[in-house]
Amino acid sequence: LAAALAEQGVAGTVTGFGSFVGLHLGVDRAECYRDGAAADKGLGRLLHLALLREGVSCAPRMSWNTSTAMDDGIIDDVLARFARALAYVRPALAG
Repeated sequence: LAAALAEQGVAGTVTGFGSFVGLHLGVDRAECYRDGAAADKGLGRLLHLALLREGVSCAPRMSWNTSTAMDDGIIDDVLARFARALAYVRPALAG
């Protein structure tokens, strides 16, 4: 996820603990609640819809749960779908 953000020039950071993954758009870090609360909620909503369009389900707050049932092929597929969804909403970032 972080690589896709960097490749497309989208500000954001990825956090995680165990199987939980969080995406925080529009911030360079998310070390505490305040950092995460500063994330761009509007872009998050757009990205959530674009992800659903790509067949990827996540929480509207941009959080995922991974599973040991997810092999490398599934992870690679989800990452590709994420990159496409991100590219789809990328024009919304242009002022």
